[in-house]
Amino acid sequence: MRILKADNAHHSHTHDYDVVVVGSGASSLTAAATAADKGLEVLVLEKSNLLGGTSAVSGGMLWIVANDYAREAGITDSISAGLTYTEAVARGRGRSELLDAALNHGVDMLRFAEAELGLEFLFLDDFPDYRQDLPGAAAGGRTIEPGLFNARENLGELFDHIRTDGRLPFSMQEYERWGAFTRFPWDELERRREQGYAAKGHALVSMLVTACARRG
Repeated sequence: MRILKADNAHHSHTHDYDVVVVGSGASSLTAAATAADKGLEVLVLEKSNLLGGTSAVSGGMLWIVANDYAREAGITDSISAGLTYTEAVARGRGRSELLDAALNHGVDMLRFAEAELGLEFLFLDDFPDYRQDLPGAAAGGRTIEPGLFNARENLGELFDHIRTDGRLPFSMQEYERWGAFTRFPWDELERRREQGYAAKGHALVSMLVTACARRG
């Protein structure tokens, strides 16, 4: 993957690309990796000196209605229930075609990201929708988080170009299992950080940058 730093932005750049992606958050990198996977020549432009945007310092969770994880866990969900909930949250704002795409193709995106781009996720079966007071809300089954990822090992020199908030690398799934900070294996978490492991949004962006880099 070509990285154009801000201090080089004034230089002329005449190479032709099939797809130019502006920004390097999770959605941008997903688009870039998908296009490159289809054989297109892609350029990612980022104005910062670090990749990942706010995605890299977020929880990195994906909200996917009626996903395969939920079905395998025996959780009943539907696109119509998800639509009812998101319409109640949005209160008429936003573009309906984007909402429809997210609801109807979220599962396809997740399957592609795992099978073709090599991303790994963990299922949070009891993580509820934020607005339980709204129609269509689910008590759990729609939220997925990135798995732990050895970013240093997979990214090499690109590792230092990924934005991070400095948190110790652990998943929400582990947090729920440990139950309290007094039960956290702090020494193990520190070793993970020293070894270059990433979690949450840092892991999501690192996996996506890895997928992009491997596709040139």
